Amino acid sequence: MSTLAIALPQVKSMLKCFDALSAYLRQGQTVAVIGGQTALSKTETQIRESLANWSPSFTVYGKECTQANISRLAELPEIRNADILIGVGGGKALDTAKAVADQLDKPILTIPTIASTCAATSAISVIYNEDHAFEELRGLKRAPLASFLPMEVIAQAPVKYIWAGIGDTLAKPVEIEFSVRGRTLSVEEALANQISQLCIEQCLLHGEKAIENAKMGRVSEALEQTAFTIIVTTGYASCLIAPELSGSLAHSLNNALTQFEIIEKEHLHGEVVAFGVLVLCTIDAQVELIKRLRPLYKAIGLPTKLSQLGIQPDRGHLGNLLRDTVSGEEMRFGAYQVDEEQLFKALTTLETV
Repeated sequence: MSTLAIALPQVKSMLKCFDALSAYLRQGQTVAVIGGQTALSKTETQIRESLANWSPSFTVYGKECTQANISRLAELPEIRNADILIGVGGGKALDTAKAVADQLDKPILTIPTIASTCAATSAISVIYNEDHAFEELRGLKRAPLASFLPMEVIAQAPVKYIWAGIGDTLAKPVEIEFSVRGRTLSVEEALANQISQLCIEQCLLHGEKAIENAKMGRVSEALEQTAFTIIVTTGYASCLIAPELSGSLAHSLNNALTQFEIIEKEHLHGEVVAFGVLVLCTIDAQVELIKRLRPLYKAIGLPTKLSQLGIQPDRGHLGNLLRDTVSGEEMRFGAYQVDEEQLFKALTTLETV
């Protein structure tokens, strides 16, 4: 197994970053934009103005990142015949657009309109099935050419997205370290591990203030640094390491929890993953790290118990959750094999803390 040979995307993080879009295009190219409905409503005018010489087409991606939806979009003439794609929106919209670009072997630029995941800069797409349950983590041939972070749009997004983004970001250093522990690392893998560790420090330093600023819809240093950490730092780490080493129990638990309807309807990916971080730290006896993280969890309201996600940690209610978590594809590599008893014990222990 080797890491992917993927170039890291360039990043433009600024007010009015749409003005930089045209620098990545050549005259005569055809451009297709794929995005979420809400995201396009907030950005289409700026994109059209920036790309007036290219007359881009605009397509709403749908509601889910499924293979059927990816294939449907890839068959649309305006997308199939485009020279370059632009993905706009949140994680599912960007993952869909990236997967379409990968299927058609086209370059893609990304514009994340919320700071909730590293989808804008990573070379992976999370694919779901038609029932909205996790299906696969798909490695892509290349990362986006560049990503544009429109802070004025991100600051106006519902605060729940950057809140969940902090939770998702905290998982990157914990999961990568657990996955690579005891391995002889390549330079890329060691660099990914080191870069990912910045996520904890930045979230602890800026996270609470970023949430306060986001509630006011105000662009600030704390908000920009946190958004950059969520979108870029984690994405760069992902680009430098094989997908199977980029995640672990926190994401495997999240994927298994998608079988519960309440998770899809009432909770966000990063929120659930944040709880999974505490589960992994509990199993791995990372007491000091838990002590460092708990104040931030308490300050911004991230979940620390399974019951806070609307699911009781009793075996009769968990169904296949324990089995699916420990046998998930993210669990193929790690410091050691986690079994169902260890997982159940951690879930029940966290309920009493």
